[in-house]
Amino acid sequence: MKRILITLAMSALVVGTAHAEDTLARIRSTGKITVATEAAFKPFEYVEDGKIIGFGSELLAEFAKDLGVKVEQLDLPFQGILSGLAAKQYDMVATSVTPNAERVRHMRSPVRLRQSTTMLSSWRIMGSSSN
Repeated sequence: MKRILITLAMSALVVGTAHAEDTLARIRSTGKITVATEAAFKPFEYVEDGKIIGFGSELLAEFAKDLGVKVEQLDLPFQGILSGLAAKQYDMVATSVTPNAERVRHMRSPVRLRQSTTMLSSWRIMGSSSN
């Protein structure tokens, strides 16, 4: 069951629905999946001793194992990752990506691994003269 969930989660990140089958066939024939990552989001993906590690890398390793291929994970600046994916410079993206209407139109829906909320609050300390 764990492998099925991992495979489903990672396959959802493969480039565009129209090209997904071609991409998967190419990955299997070459024996390698090329993945773009911005390795700046510890514990999900980060660089340690020159190697990309973290939760995302562990998921990729399981995904590749299920496919019987090797992973080539590239650490790239985010600014070019999605356009590079659209240009088929790599097979998939595994990094923190916020879904929006434009991205959903051109890529398969990302799998949400984490959701965060930012809150700002103000505390009034009793006995304090400042507001």
